[in-house]
Amino acid sequence: MDTVFLLGSGISIDAGMPDVTKITEQVVSGDGAMLHTNQHFVIDADHPSYECRRSQAEPVLELIQDIRCLATQYFKRERDPNYEEISQVVREIGDSLSGEYPSPAVLPLIRQLLHRPYSEASCERLRKLSQLAHDYIRDTVRHMLKEQPVCVSHLGVIVEACEELPSVTLATLNHDLVLERALEGANLAYTDGFEILDEDVRYWRDAWGDGPRLLKLHGSLDWWSYRHSDEPWRGWDTGRFRGEDPMNPNRPEIVDVQPDMRPIFLTGTFDKILAYETSVFPDQHFRFHEALKETERIVVIGYGFGDKAINSRLIGWTASSPKRRLVVCHPDEAKLVKDARGAIQNNWMNWQNDGRLNVIAAYVADLNYEAIAKRLPGERPRTKPRPKAA
Repeated sequence: MDTVFLLGSGISIDAGMPDVTKITEQVVSGDGAMLHTNQHFVIDADHPSYECRRSQAEPVLELIQDIRCLATQYFKRERDPNYEEISQVVREIGDSLSGEYPSPAVLPLIRQLLHRPYSEASCERLRKLSQLAHDYIRDTVRHMLKEQPVCVSHLGVIVEACEELPSVTLATLNHDLVLERALEGANLAYTDGFEILDEDVRYWRDAWGDGPRLLKLHGSLDWWSYRHSDEPWRGWDTGRFRGEDPMNPNRPEIVDVQPDMRPIFLTGTFDKILAYETSVFPDQHFRFHEALKETERIVVIGYGFGDKAINSRLIGWTASSPKRRLVVCHPDEAKLVKDARGAIQNNWMNWQNDGRLNVIAAYVADLNYEAIAKRLPGERPRTKPRPKAA
C-alpha cells in the first residue's frame, strides 16, 4: 500500500530556512533591496550601484507597505498579513488592470491607490508597479531560501519511512531543496518525473523510476524554463537545473532561457490555485490526485492547512472511504486547528470521533518511525530498534 506524506514549510525550519514571519519582515521592510539592471530585485546594500538602483525599488516598496496597511485593517488588527497575502493582492491588482483576470471588486482599491504619489494617477503605472511588486516578493523569497540547508538530520524520520515502507509519495509544498538534500545525503534514490540523465538540465517528462516519488506542488528553486533546438515544438520546457549557473547551462541543445530568468515556483494564497493549471503544475497535481486515490493513509508534517485547494483534496479523500486514515504531526493541536482554514476546522472533530484522524504531538525533529507506523492501517512497527549508523 502506498503511503503519502504531505509536507509543509515546518519541515525546513530546523534546516535554517526562514519561516513565513521572517520572509514577511524582509518583504515589508525592503532592507537592502534594489532593482538590478536585469530587472531582478536583489538584497545587497553593499553593491556599488546600491544608491542609484535603490531609488527604483522605492515605489514598489511603498505600494507593498500600502497594501499591508490596508490588509491589516481588513484583518481588524488581529494579525498582520503575511507575504503570501500581500502577493495575492498585488497580483489581483495587476491581473485586473491587465485584463488577465478582470475583477470589478478590485476597482475601489485601484481608485484608492491611484491617489498615491507613486502611481502618478496612471492605471498603466500602477499595473507595472503591481507586476514589479509581485516579482519583488518572488525574488525575495528566492533570496532567502537559496542558502544551503544548515542541517537535514531532523528529517531522518522521513528518510527512514522511505526505507521501511514499500511505497512512498512525498508531496511537498516547499520551494527549497531541504528535502532533496536529506534524501541525497542518505544515498536514497528517489524519482521526481524529470529525466534521469547526467546533464545539468533534466527536462520534465512525467516519467517515473523506482524509489519514493517526489512531488513539488508549488514548484522549486531548481526548476527553470528552457527552449532547445532538438524539439522546438515544445516551446518553453520545464527543466530541473543541477549545475552552478542556470542562465548558462552546459546542455548543448539549449538555445534560450525563460525571459524573466526566474525559477518556477508559486507565491500567493488563492491566486496560487489559478497557477495550478499552468506550466508543469497540472502534471504534478494529477500525480498527487492519483496517489491519493491509491492510498488509505496520509501523514501530514509541517503543514498548517492553509491551502484551500490542498485542503479540499484532503476532505474529498477522507470522504471517499471510511478506511482512510490521516496522521497529523504537530506539537500544538489546538493552535494548529485554530489557525487552519474553516473547512478543516469543521471536519476535524468528526474525523477524530470516527477514528480517521490521529495526532502525534511532535515536531518533525522529535518524531520516530515507530510512532508513525503504528498509526498507519495495515502497517506493523518494527519489533527491533533500527541499528544506529556507524
